[in-house]
Amino acid sequence: MINKLRYLSIIIYNKIVLTKLFSLLRNFVFRHRYGWLVQNYENVLNAKRKRVKEGTSLKVAFYMFETSKWKYEGVYRLLELDSHFEPYIVVLPFAAGAVVGQDYVKHMKDVYQYYSSKGYNTFLPLAKDNHVLTRQDSEELNPDIVFYMNCWHEYGKFTQFGHFENTDALQAYVPYAWMISNRYIEHFNRDFHNYMWKVFYETPIHVELAKKYAINKGVNAVASGYPLLDVFFDDNYTPQDVWKPQLHRKKRIIWAPHHHMLEKNRCANFPFICDKMIELAKKYSEDVQFVFKPHPELAKKLDTSVPGWNKERREHYYNLWETMPNTQVVTNDYIDLFLTSDAIIHDCGSFTAEYLCTYKPMLFLEANKGVIKGWNECGKEIAKNIYLSNRGEKIEWFIDNVIIKENDYMKEQRVNFVNDYLRPQNKEGASMAIYNYLKSELGLV
Repeated sequence: MINKLRYLSIIIYNKIVLTKLFSLLRNFVFRHRYGWLVQNYENVLNAKRKRVKEGTSLKVAFYMFETSKWKYEGVYRLLELDSHFEPYIVVLPFAAGAVVGQDYVKHMKDVYQYYSSKGYNTFLPLAKDNHVLTRQDSEELNPDIVFYMNCWHEYGKFTQFGHFENTDALQAYVPYAWMISNRYIEHFNRDFHNYMWKVFYETPIHVELAKKYAINKGVNAVASGYPLLDVFFDDNYTPQDVWKPQLHRKKRIIWAPHHHMLEKNRCANFPFICDKMIELAKKYSEDVQFVFKPHPELAKKLDTSVPGWNKERREHYYNLWETMPNTQVVTNDYIDLFLTSDAIIHDCGSFTAEYLCTYKPMLFLEANKGVIKGWNECGKEIAKNIYLSNRGEKIEWFIDNVIIKENDYMKEQRVNFVNDYLRPQNKEGASMAIYNYLKSELGLV
């Protein structure tokens, strides 16, 4: 019942909050809400500059509660090599998980184990009795600079991790996904965005959108490029092969279904094609291997809120993808997965831009004609350079013709578009741009 009420609230939120009238009213009511932050951050920055000048290294915390939304690899590694900074990951309690009954303590420990195993300096803010630590309990929760995981930042009752209580630090954010939606409140004008010291956006287009739609007029918006994509354009990077071994090399296709079955845009095609994708995986077992890459929220909705589905049916479905000889399930990092694949079939907004930067073909599944109409200026340009499908139509055509027979007639225009519009103009990449920006602001250059 709690889950059904939660998702009912999502529907109401979409019907009321995501309207132009509400946006105009909200912007008027809160027009003076964030003015004080400019001077606040100027004071904080001066204090940090002083500490650096005195020879003190600055603690840089990356607040994370999932493993699949890590966008800061390059930034972290650059800071790690600089004695002026002490970067580390803080594993946060997944407050939304607590709402729907998820064991957030176990989740924190699993996330901690994951990041620790990857060689990151990782801090788990749990006492021996498993209560969550406060800022008074640990210096790790009083950083000089904070990078957040996403703009929702569902800290719930754990307010010590929220942007309201950390204005004594330089709060920064890289969008958790490449934003192609025109849901401008959610992606440019939440309290969160207006509270940040800096938001490092994907392109100058996104900076202009922040200036247009944010209450603070985008005074904290910086066009840096998207750090996740740095490795996509790095000719020296060798990705790890994460695909299940096969007797011979097959075409490799990712299927990445989204979870928006209840929200306003209803972009998810999963209910229409879930059985069809199983059939196709079996039909093309000699020529193609598939990775099932579901959005992290998909399982939760199938378990609790989608008619005809429950946890038992969902687990059976996921297990089928894990056990067929030419299929597997991937839920964590996807950089190496993308780079070692041949194509993707999906309905996820951010993947549309991210995967495009591999230069490989994709089929985007339109659940309805309002999906692409609901994209912003950047997204609509991207849509002109990818293969499109209406509710799962053309999936088999895409597999058979574009992938297996390699009749990829959009390849040339796709490559040109990526090079002209999506590839960072800064040859050193977005991570270096952010790192250099921090050094410049702190008086280190």
